[in-house]
Amino acid sequence: MQPILKVRDLIVEYAVREGILQVVSKASLDALEGQITALVGESGCGKTTLIDGIMGTLPPNGYVRGGQVFFKDIDLLRLSERERQKIRWERIAMVFQAAQNSLNPVLRVADHFIETVEAHKRGLSKKEILEKASELLRKARLNPEVVLRSYPHELSGGMKQRVIIALSLILDPEFLILDEPTSALDIYTQSVIIDLLRAIHREKNLSMLLVTHDLSIVAELAHRAAVMYAGKIIEITDVRSLFHDPKHPYTRGLIGAIPSLIEDLSSKKPIPGNPPSLLNPPPGCRFHPRCPYATDKCKKEEPPLVKVDGGLVACWLYE
Repeated sequence: MQPILKVRDLIVEYAVREGILQVVSKASLDALEGQITALVGESGCGKTTLIDGIMGTLPPNGYVRGGQVFFKDIDLLRLSERERQKIRWERIAMVFQAAQNSLNPVLRVADHFIETVEAHKRGLSKKEILEKASELLRKARLNPEVVLRSYPHELSGGMKQRVIIALSLILDPEFLILDEPTSALDIYTQSVIIDLLRAIHREKNLSMLLVTHDLSIVAELAHRAAVMYAGKIIEITDVRSLFHDPKHPYTRGLIGAIPSLIEDLSSKKPIPGNPPSLLNPPPGCRFHPRCPYATDKCKKEEPPLVKVDGGLVACWLYE
């Protein structure tokens, strides 16, 4: 399969009071056409910053210092802001973290759909827009007759999240990025959203990049996964291998810490220690202070991503 998105050696930094914070450090990954690719890692590892760098939605103190990002044959980092705005929503749609809070509180849901389409100057009447919006809301298990007339405060958090996902699809994008789409939602609503995303993928063969810290969602939805630690992509593999044969010690630690309904919980152990500060990361492999297999080389030299059993892993164990 061909990559629909290629990220190469992306570096994203923030200028903060304490100095320069390099939150994404030479990250490289591919999202393949027709597949759901997951970007996995614990909170604070740089996942959201990576996709903000891709989309050009960094806060004022953030900037891309280096690297390349290609959407098909388009170099996104070389586009002007006006050119990027044409691509956003029409070709690449994004559901932001806590997206339910991004709805305009003074607009009805119907107005969000109408304004989004009209902003991109599509030649659709309001009736046609609302018909398409109704179809998308029904797929999201929402009653369009009620929801389209509602203001955001009249909807629950889960309903607003489903509205945002439906809104992201109104212009038929080629690629969908979802940042923690099920966070802060109850278990039932999470399952509804997972079913919705699975149905969208099957029906439209829509390529997706799913950003999450929840490995259970990765197991449910994704085909491939990239694991991120302290600003680095450290492993890329198919989801079956991620769970049954993880290569990087950090990935093994993540999988080994997942609680089970049938196994003895005392056998589950968290990864010792804490992630490093990105203001002053350790030399060599950034995981080495927490790694039981660390050698002197791990403490001095940064490992590159190398091919191992069909995947990629950044670890000196596979030298």
